[in-house]
Amino acid sequence: MSYKEAEMKQLFEAFVSFGAGSNGPAAMEMDSAKLTKFCKENSVFNKKCTSTDSDIIFSKVKTKGARKIVFSEFVAALQLLAEKRGSAYEDVVDKAIEKGGPASSGTKAQPNKFYDDKSNWTGTAAKGGPSTVDLANQDLSKHLDRTDADVRGVKKAATTTARPTSAGGSSARPPSAKGARPVSATKDSVKSPRPGSRPGSAVKRPGSSASSKNTRLDPETTEGQLAELFTTFCAFGGGVQPSYLSAEMDGAKFVKFCKDSKLVGKKMTVTDVDLIFTKSKFDKTDRKITWDSFRQAALPQMAEKLGTSVEQVMEKAVAAGGPTSSGTKAQSNRFHDDKSLYTGTHAKGGPSTVDHANQDLSAHLDRAPADVRGVKK
Repeated sequence: MSYKEAEMKQLFEAFVSFGAGSNGPAAMEMDSAKLTKFCKENSVFNKKCTSTDSDIIFSKVKTKGARKIVFSEFVAALQLLAEKRGSAYEDVVDKAIEKGGPASSGTKAQPNKFYDDKSNWTGTAAKGGPSTVDLANQDLSKHLDRTDADVRGVKKAATTTARPTSAGGSSARPPSAKGARPVSATKDSVKSPRPGSRPGSAVKRPGSSASSKNTRLDPETTEGQLAELFTTFCAFGGGVQPSYLSAEMDGAKFVKFCKDSKLVGKKMTVTDVDLIFTKSKFDKTDRKITWDSFRQAALPQMAEKLGTSVEQVMEKAVAAGGPTSSGTKAQSNRFHDDKSLYTGTHAKGGPSTVDHANQDLSAHLDRAPADVRGVKK
């Protein structure tokens, strides 16, 4: 029997069970990490005996192929460690028993007045905090409408009694909700006037009436030239150029118009142009603006931003001449540009993508006289 074997066995089991949970370890066996923890907390290590020595001794005393040691091997390891550090085994045991077992070195949070002092709590936390448990009687019935209704789901309380007609019959009156607005006052029937329209006039899109179709701007005036310029920008990169009455400009084309017309600068940036485009739309859901919204809303906002008049903005845009293409231009290459340097097929005129004259099937067949076997005569 070793020195104070009963006390050391309790100490051994305490270190083995440390951090193993409520169910404890599967077997009373100690791994290398727990042995190192035992030596650190009981001051076994010194300059002569380090954690490396602990790992080497652990490998010596354990059974070959095993990953843990039992109590008897633990005692043998302590004896070797005591010899390595230059102390008696009894001194190591007494010091370990005096320490009393494994210690936990978890991080402790610093005090925080907003968390520790409940008088500083606000909102839900001040009322007791949110609950992770449903309140009493919180079943499916709290989320369903179980009032009386007919087979179509119409509440019976909402229906009204029939009133007699002049012929003695009865005509059912359609149910109406209490406090409902008349149809004439609904949101869809009330339309707010667009910018530039007279009070009380109906809102109409450009080109929707006969008068707007027949109204043409004089191309000799600045406004007429700007209208043609507006349609040119709308059709840029899109093919056929429409009339200014039906043309619509998106945000990208509007930015290009301002850039090509030299209107973008320190006073009016691209961001300002995007904001003006958004404000100029008659309807927030529209993705494009018409000539009317461009002329009545966008131009005055641009003039205000630039600190000038609308007429000066129009003249500057017309003077710019229209959209410009900024395609990439290839650099000069002497092997391509100087035809005297061509070689091969290109020196003879290059390959042709068009067939020469009389290029039919006969040019690809040998029609010289031959016998029945194909042997030429």
